[in-house]
Amino acid sequence: MTRSSLTQRAKALWGEFQESGDPALLDEAVDLLRAVLPDARDSDERVSIMSNLAAVLQAASAITGDIGALQESIALLQEGLADAQRTSPVRNALVINLATGLRARYALTGDIDALLGGIRLLRFEANEHVDAESQATLQNMLGAMLLELYLAGGDLRELDEAVSAARLAVALTPAEEAQLPPRLTTLASALSARCEATQNMADLDTAIATARRALAFTAPWHRQVADLAANLGALLHSRFELTGLRADLDEAIALSSSAASAEHPRAATLRNLGSALLSRSELSGDMRDLDEAVALHDRAVNALPAESTVVGDYLADLGRCRTTRYRITGDPSDIQEAIAAMEEAVRRTPAGHPRVADYLFALAEAWYLRYSREADNTTATMAVDNWKRAASVVGAGTAVRLKAARSWAETAALLGDWTSAAEGYETTTGLLPELLWRGADQADRSSLHDELANVPCDSAACMIEVGRPARALELLEAGRVVLWRWLLGLPTEIDTLGRVAPDLRDLANALAEIRNEVNHTGVPVIHARRSDDTADTVDRRVALAREWDELVERVRSIPGLDDFLRSPRAERLLTASTSGPVVIINASRFRCDALVLRGGSISVVRLPELTHEDAVARLNEFLSVVSELRRPIAVSDSLRTERVLTDLLAWLWHTIATPVLEHLGLLPGVGNAVGPLSHIWWCPTGPLAILPLHAASFVGPDGSSRGLLDHAVSSYTATVSHLAREQSGAAEPATAMDERPLLVSLAATPGMPGLPSASREMEILSRSARQLRPTILTGGDATTTAVRELLTHRSWVHFSCHGAAEVDAPWHSGIQLYDRRLPLRDLAGQEGSARQMVILSSCATSAAGKSIADESLNLVAALQCMGARHVVGALWSVQDESAAVMTDHLYRGVSDSPAEAARLAAQHLRNAVIELRRAYPHVPSTWACFVHYGP
Repeated sequence: MTRSSLTQRAKALWGEFQESGDPALLDEAVDLLRAVLPDARDSDERVSIMSNLAAVLQAASAITGDIGALQESIALLQEGLADAQRTSPVRNALVINLATGLRARYALTGDIDALLGGIRLLRFEANEHVDAESQATLQNMLGAMLLELYLAGGDLRELDEAVSAARLAVALTPAEEAQLPPRLTTLASALSARCEATQNMADLDTAIATARRALAFTAPWHRQVADLAANLGALLHSRFELTGLRADLDEAIALSSSAASAEHPRAATLRNLGSALLSRSELSGDMRDLDEAVALHDRAVNALPAESTVVGDYLADLGRCRTTRYRITGDPSDIQEAIAAMEEAVRRTPAGHPRVADYLFALAEAWYLRYSREADNTTATMAVDNWKRAASVVGAGTAVRLKAARSWAETAALLGDWTSAAEGYETTTGLLPELLWRGADQADRSSLHDELANVPCDSAACMIEVGRPARALELLEAGRVVLWRWLLGLPTEIDTLGRVAPDLRDLANALAEIRNEVNHTGVPVIHARRSDDTADTVDRRVALAREWDELVERVRSIPGLDDFLRSPRAERLLTASTSGPVVIINASRFRCDALVLRGGSISVVRLPELTHEDAVARLNEFLSVVSELRRPIAVSDSLRTERVLTDLLAWLWHTIATPVLEHLGLLPGVGNAVGPLSHIWWCPTGPLAILPLHAASFVGPDGSSRGLLDHAVSSYTATVSHLAREQSGAAEPATAMDERPLLVSLAATPGMPGLPSASREMEILSRSARQLRPTILTGGDATTTAVRELLTHRSWVHFSCHGAAEVDAPWHSGIQLYDRRLPLRDLAGQEGSARQMVILSSCATSAAGKSIADESLNLVAALQCMGARHVVGALWSVQDESAAVMTDHLYRGVSDSPAEAARLAAQHLRNAVIELRRAYPHVPSTWACFVHYGP
């Protein structure tokens, strides 16, 4: 046969292989092309044969995993490309085949330089080609390789470029073109990855529609049908995991089952079907699905090439399936094999690789499940050890590290290993600022707060248990400050660094970029469909961690910034007690204590009668009854409300106030009703945060009410840091403020219950503050636009209108004006112009009626966190006379000196409450609601 006929025969064999997938056809084609290559004399002919031989070798390598065949193909293509002229008709094929070969070398060996080299080649060639066919081919390959690069490094810019390139490739491809299905598949894969990174469901919906088009444009007998069906099935399963739509799961299983029935199904196809069947078994409880899922994951692991870079994910999924089956059947062999599979996943993945944290977390969960069945502390210790290892993988995503640290701490506490528990909670608290940053989606804030709200209190409890009260104070404060900032959408330390010190703006930006990159990587192992991370990826994560540490240390070396991103130091927090004792009530499921700051020292007062469970129950009963005070209620309901409040105040007196007052030496004598008393600043945490601790009291034998009001003046502080800053004078406003009060009164608000007390308050305010020339807005004049314009530099603002505390979306909380709600941010004041006084006299500032188990929102505390110096408010809706008496006392002396009146606000407020209690001793709803936050 002639050289030409041999070449044509090889091409025919290649075409037959593309239809049938028979690898024997490739071997024959390779032999033919190798035979004719040495005799090719014409340069174009030689280059064409080299390109064809390289393509066949690549196909053979893809089936066998033979790296030698792949290396030979790359060498041939590089030689051919060097010889080919710019106008050569085979140049485009050489470029595509070389890029494909470099991509395959990356997949087999993890050589990131091969992937980068292919991307550079494609970008260069794309700039040289103008015809649509060449551009479509190049852009599709570029999109696919940029997607690989994103999966390796997590840079969303590369992913966006991948989507754009794949879109262009599809747009340039005619509907009848045979290459349209694979190009649609590239686009679908890129969109799916972007949805996984950003949680943008629109991308996933488009990916599914695109994958459907790819399948629809492919002939049923084509060998790519199985792969296309498997891809669509995987996408539908992903959407089911996000939405729970059963139709998606059923279709995913049908498509994946069809793909898996092929003669040589891909490992990924088997894995995807196994994951979908596991999901269905979890819904239906059908053990047949679960057994088949285990078998499929086992086959998928065995179908991988020996040196596969994705084996860790496959082993971890196999372990998860066996763990699930053990949870149902209790078969010891399942949990043993699950642990073995996940240990193997860890062993076969480079140390420090970000995925290792996911594998270790799943391994720890398996050990803990075994402990729950066997009650053997050795297995629980293994769980703790693996969670601890997961938390220490510095290159992993912050979310999985924090979750691991928290699980480590909780389990160690369960075992009574308080030293390990304290270390675990210290690690958890240290990771909070990296996870909870303002740029994240607001919709996740409430759920994340619910998940993490007990971390600060539990951290402090463990530190107290090991005899480290100063560290307990630091961790409690650090965690609560971060969570408050997160919940309210306030700037983080990184966000404010550049504004506080403009010369540090570059440092702040660099830290923000590292934080964002780390937080956008580390997909949870259970939901990941693939992992192409390499040793280079590990190096990148480690380098980011090192760069982060170096940048943070540079900031800390600057005078005044030594505590940047660090738990606040106890010695600084102790400065909050310069004007009187500060009492932090720590309510944890492990133990409950009062941390008393006084005279530069910290002491611990154990509260043996207080439990977290009781506090939660009391809180939810409190919220239930005060919600009734928003509207007129029947006499029977009113009596119940007063009984509940009276009982609550007695409980607060016996469980908290009495032990603290005894420790402070304030209990023996009864204070003068209006004379000077010790001033205590309370900082209740967790479920105690919005309970009326200041009004803790009991009914004496003579029927009179006695309590905390008789022994001390009480103020609150949302965090000790705020109080310390205020006491030191560091929070003085940077801009001049207008001392003329702004008074806003709405006795009637469209769509809201009436507030008759508002009119009487305005009469008192107009008289008391007349000399200060207040601005008064009432009725339809009290719109958000009008109030915003006047608020800008007002030091003293008073609102007599409805408040709205949104537990599920606290950043939407605020004051209801005539037209709409005024957000908290506007009330607190702009940065550098903190308000001297904010009064919410008739506003119910707690989230009444909402059943919650952790620290709840209090508008007054939130305003202090946002920068208001003094805030006075009511925990629930109050009667006309109560608001009037409070207002009258609060404004005494305001005309002489607003600043001095603000400083004495707590004393004036106590006097008002004493007067109301004297008049209505058995009706605590009239006097126990008013609170003061501030120095």
